[in-house]
Amino acid sequence: MSMDLLERDAARDLITSTLVRAGGGTGATLFVRGDPGIGKTRLLGWAAREAGKRFMVVRAVGHEMETAAPYAMVHQIAAAMHGASSSPAKDLLNASATLRALLTGPKVGETRGAAAPPPVREEIAYAFHWFLASVAEQVPVLLLLDDLHWSDPDSLEVLRFCAWRAHTGALASICGIRSWPPAATRLADRLHGADRAAVLDLMPLTMQATGTLLTRIVDQELPSEQMRAAHVATGGNPLLVEELGRFWSLRDGTAALSPITDASHRTLVVSHLEGLPAESMRLLEAAAVLGDPCTLSEALAVAEVDADAFDRAIAPIALLRLFTVQTLEGEFRHPLLRQIVYDNIAPVRRRHLHRRAAELFRGMTAPATRIAWHVALAAESGNARDVADLRRAARESSSVSAHDSAAFYLRHAADISPPGEQRAEILHELGCEQQLSDAHREASDTFARAAGEASDPRTISQINQSLAFSLTILGESDIARQRLLESITQLAPLDPRAAVEPAIALVVLEITSSRGVMEPIHAGESAVRLAEASGDPVWQGKAKSVWGYAAGFAAVPGTFPMVLKIGQEIPDAPDRVETLWGWSPRFTAGIVAMLTGQYAQAVPLLEQGVAAVHTGSAQHPKILRCAFLAGCYWQMGRLRDAYRLSSEWAMLLEAQPWATSLAKIFETFTLMDIGELDAAVESLQGAQETAARIGFQQAVAFCHVANAVLTARRGRIPEAARLFLQIVPMLDQAELGEIDVFHWMREATDVLVQADELVAAQDLVERMMRFVASSDPERRGLHGVALRCSALLAAKQGDVERAEGAFRQALALHETSHEALEYGRTLLAYGSWMRRAGRPKKSREILRRAVAIFEQCGSTYWRRMGEFEYAAANGRLRTGDAGNLSRLTPQEHRVAELVAQDLTNRQIAASLLISPKTLETHLRHIYEKLQADSREQLKAAFTAWSQGAQAAVGYPAV
Repeated sequence: MSMDLLERDAARDLITSTLVRAGGGTGATLFVRGDPGIGKTRLLGWAAREAGKRFMVVRAVGHEMETAAPYAMVHQIAAAMHGASSSPAKDLLNASATLRALLTGPKVGETRGAAAPPPVREEIAYAFHWFLASVAEQVPVLLLLDDLHWSDPDSLEVLRFCAWRAHTGALASICGIRSWPPAATRLADRLHGADRAAVLDLMPLTMQATGTLLTRIVDQELPSEQMRAAHVATGGNPLLVEELGRFWSLRDGTAALSPITDASHRTLVVSHLEGLPAESMRLLEAAAVLGDPCTLSEALAVAEVDADAFDRAIAPIALLRLFTVQTLEGEFRHPLLRQIVYDNIAPVRRRHLHRRAAELFRGMTAPATRIAWHVALAAESGNARDVADLRRAARESSSVSAHDSAAFYLRHAADISPPGEQRAEILHELGCEQQLSDAHREASDTFARAAGEASDPRTISQINQSLAFSLTILGESDIARQRLLESITQLAPLDPRAAVEPAIALVVLEITSSRGVMEPIHAGESAVRLAEASGDPVWQGKAKSVWGYAAGFAAVPGTFPMVLKIGQEIPDAPDRVETLWGWSPRFTAGIVAMLTGQYAQAVPLLEQGVAAVHTGSAQHPKILRCAFLAGCYWQMGRLRDAYRLSSEWAMLLEAQPWATSLAKIFETFTLMDIGELDAAVESLQGAQETAARIGFQQAVAFCHVANAVLTARRGRIPEAARLFLQIVPMLDQAELGEIDVFHWMREATDVLVQADELVAAQDLVERMMRFVASSDPERRGLHGVALRCSALLAAKQGDVERAEGAFRQALALHETSHEALEYGRTLLAYGSWMRRAGRPKKSREILRRAVAIFEQCGSTYWRRMGEFEYAAANGRLRTGDAGNLSRLTPQEHRVAELVAQDLTNRQIAASLLISPKTLETHLRHIYEKLQADSREQLKAAFTAWSQGAQAAVGYPAV
């Protein structure tokens, strides 16, 4: 009888099509939505039987008690896959450091040591999708996720990420959900709207099907009046139809039917409870409060029933078949039955039972998250112990990057805290967790509430800094600016030292909110005055550092050297500005060193800055710092390193739009130089959308530059020249820093010269030369680029002597600038000009060196340009095994590098978040390109190439 799926033919057809799609390699997600008892679980069971042995069937069930347990659903899925016989998942789980940190480290609720911080949720999502997709390449996977509405929100976000990408693999997910709680149904509708999932709404049985099912249960024909009454009483809910039939049989002791007098279907279950002994009722209520499954010892303790009375208490319950007992555990036959029993408990009694459960688990030293769940449902206003339990559970959740779960506990803690400073502190913590989940609208509302509760100006200042950050992300920088000014005004007369931090935050806001170059300078001057009044040398250094960074873009003399000096002197002491915005004196010094071409200083400072937040939870500092380091690698010609970093920050969801747009611009230029033009188009689109949404004019301007350069790289020089001529006035009005102006003029001049727009090119060259004349003579790379542009223009104008001199001067400067790609571009330009000037023999050595540098940099685009010119000069490139290594794609090069480090295939796949099958494809291509027959030959080829790179180029290794 329980296997009957009356009136579910359409549902079975949809499940079948889902399995067929997944089995064919086109993954699919299906949400089966309906009321409790409507038949979702039975359909999922039917799907498991239909999948048979063709799929690895993985079951997981959401539980109400785990709605705030960090990654509870993810843990279930991974445990089920790991435990499956002959499962390919075991090695994959062991290979992934990210999943190991989450799943094989401290369990849910346990405290994680500070020495082993967890991966952030976005990294977990990427790693978990890699894990599922990798298993699905070996055997199709069917995830059956029942009662997903009870999933913890952090697992829901991970599953959303996986469902979004499931369409490219043999992965099927069939999820049973209710409309409430609403998070899962919102997820289903969101994925359905994006055509990433199907949603099936199960309808109640018709009167005819209700009668058919009831007839089978009671084993006799029913009069039409009884069928109609049964349908009204049960609402066509299959579970309640069964309960009705069982109720009739149990009450009369026969199959004789009793009249129905109450249309409330909950009464059908509640009627079963009438006449139960008091100890049986207490045991059943305790089990409902503890949730499924519960240990019998816990249920007895909460119910206050003696162990020797257990048999008497359980016998009537077992007879009703509401609750089943297996050895030491028991659970309700269906979640709806538990919910009805739970709802039938009087509110005062229910709170008492939750309080008993919390005390029981406290005595067992259970995880704080387990205690806090019951505390949340029985918390007493003003109870300090309850507040402490909830905050401890929030800290445990946050320690594993389960920020939504942490927010759940903090909301309850705030609700029962008395008004005042403590509630303000808890609300601030809540807002910070919402920030870390990218829920910045909710976070800003929470911070506003927190500021209203606080009275201490220092506390208000901390809250306002957090609020300003979220408001800036939401595009409300004017309100953010006002909040910071309020804090500065309040604190300045009371405690100048405390006022410095919001003052520095205001400078960073001005830098990132696109109001020109002067506003950050004015804000920085104010921060420096406050810092000097405080007498604190550390805050003085921090204030001068951020002011110097802003002033350097306005060409204020001596500011950049000052920033570099401060970055080396001020010790690391993280504050709210660094935690939220990612700015610190040391990292700022790294940026300045990069901008001024002092790469020997820039690289370690920027790499230290990235490492300092690599294991943190905030997204913005990660994206910001990875973006600047990627930009530094790009300028040095370390394109493979820039590509690797771009891949790393791309795993993070969009955080502060300013950082995201900047990072995507760096990525766009890197991809263009590598030669991945289609990927560059996609990255540029992301940068344009983000920059336009927040009105970030500098980023919008650079997107226009990138678009023009991309047009030129595709060979459409006249069109690219028209684009540059159109955007030059806009670029002049964008209030870009002098260095930024120089970079776009470099690209524009190259295009305009090729397009014979010599008047416009002449103007840009003169501007570049004026900039070089007024800049630091140590910035040799910029000098070399300016001279290259001057040489290109002179060559086009037919001035051979001036072109020759400018090219030679440029190359002399490049040899010590550590900007390998620019050196290669100048060699290419010089060699190409010499070939066209009728000197092919002399051009060949120059072009050969250019090609060697491009190979070392990883620039497929420029290498092909160099090879074309070299061939035109009658040159023949010698391509041995090591030379062929430069023909690898960036991803293939990274694979070869990891092979050379003796990593196993599974470790490499986990490190790069690619499936084992994709890795095998990469390796096959690598072996073919290197003409290698074994792993040892591959390692030898890579090692030889790495060691010989510097000698082959005659230039410092990049």
